[in-house]
Amino acid sequence: MTFSCCVALTACDSSTTNNKQDRSGSASSSNDVLNQGVLTQHDEVQHGKKLTEVAGQATLPTASEVNALDQPSEMMTPKAQQLVGRYHVQINCEDPFAMCDQGNSEFIINLLPDGTAHRTLVYMGKMTYENNDIKSNRSYQKNTWTYDEANREIIVNRIEGIQFYYKVDAHKNLVMDLDKILNGTEKNKVYFQQNNIAPTKAYVLTRFDH
Repeated sequence: MTFSCCVALTACDSSTTNNKQDRSGSASSSNDVLNQGVLTQHDEVQHGKKLTEVAGQATLPTASEVNALDQPSEMMTPKAQQLVGRYHVQINCEDPFAMCDQGNSEFIINLLPDGTAHRTLVYMGKMTYENNDIKSNRSYQKNTWTYDEANREIIVNRIEGIQFYYKVDAHKNLVMDLDKILNGTEKNKVYFQQNNIAPTKAYVLTRFDH
């Protein structure tokens, strides 16, 4: 009789233990699923942030990012650093340089302290010039820039292998130097002799207010 009771008690204890383990295992599984869900959600948020950051790199940096994104280049002089900023001008679509059909384009250059120059055209009318030969000239382009202190001139080295020249006036605006753009280097001459688009006016790019 005693042996039977022990067996019964052992069976009960074993059943109770198994039930606890099952419940513990079930709870653990539920927690794992919940944690995985939280982690997945967290990862998605982080991943989404990274995608946004990456997407942002393909666009023109904002004015506030000019001072935050990059440290000044070691090769950049103090006078050149004073010209770091974002400059713009509106160009009527009657000028082929605007690369649009109707309305205006806003031509923007962002000079960063690391020596890169980010150029973009923001269209305010119907876009045209859709052929592939000049598509790379449209919208956004990353170049480099230097400052010629002797001539008070910004030189933008464009990816086509040519240079665009901008005189710095008394108000620190950038004034296109058309003669040097067209004839400043042999590469420039050849480039524009091949009917590539050049500005028709000496546009003045004013600095965005900070």
